[in-house]
Amino acid sequence: MARKALIVNITGENQGVGLPPLVKALSNTLKLLESVDAEAAHGKQPRIHWQVESIVMQSPYRMSIVGESSLGDAAVDRVLRPVVAGTRAINERAVQPPFFSQETMGLAKRLGLLLNKGLTRIRFEYDGEVAEPTQHLVANVDALLQPKYQAKTSLRGRLEEVDVHKGAEFRIYSEVTGEAVKCLFSKEQTSKVGALLGKRVMVSGRANYNQLHRVVSMRVEDYQEVPEQADLPRLEDLRNLGIDFGKGRSEDLVRGIRDDDE
Repeated sequence: MARKALIVNITGENQGVGLPPLVKALSNTLKLLESVDAEAAHGKQPRIHWQVESIVMQSPYRMSIVGESSLGDAAVDRVLRPVVAGTRAINERAVQPPFFSQETMGLAKRLGLLLNKGLTRIRFEYDGEVAEPTQHLVANVDALLQPKYQAKTSLRGRLEEVDVHKGAEFRIYSEVTGEAVKCLFSKEQTSKVGALLGKRVMVSGRANYNQLHRVVSMRVEDYQEVPEQADLPRLEDLRNLGIDFGKGRSEDLVRGIRDDDE
């Protein structure tokens, strides 16, 4: 039985396809598959191994990409179908399809940006469904992801990727969305920020939100290290300390703790 395959047709300018845009198209397609795979699996299923099964070396170049999973073809189908449907949806209108994170949409945008840069067409085919990333997709992704409004907020996550070459910024990976947020800080704080690299932190400041109401970037006003989740006390630990939660309301519990401290 033939394996389920994503067919990628790539057309170049002047009846040919240059190697650099071809490699970029293939690389970004594989990253798109991996990103949707990660979103669909939610970290609970084995990742799919993707490989190019065949290439027809004529314009349009025709590549067959197959996936191998210990869970069988059904797991592969759960990725390939959303990839094609999601790419087609964003190309038609500014929406966030299922299993398309902000990072995933950025990868789809990269495919659209390859058009008129050595390529004239990229087309996905799977199980009778087709999709083409175009300049419409690029515009729709920009409409979704570019900053739309500002508000003060706080984020928790792991601090990574400190960069002081073009200013002073670091990345924090939000514990809520799992996505990276660019955080701008005062360059005088570089040594303190560097000491927190790889640690769980809470940052507060004025944030830029996109149309999806996700934080895109933040001008940091305050930051501090916070305990790792594994180091936080468990309910059983608090009861062993003599704290009885009972069945009361949370506000009554907090009021009682305050009264004990006075």
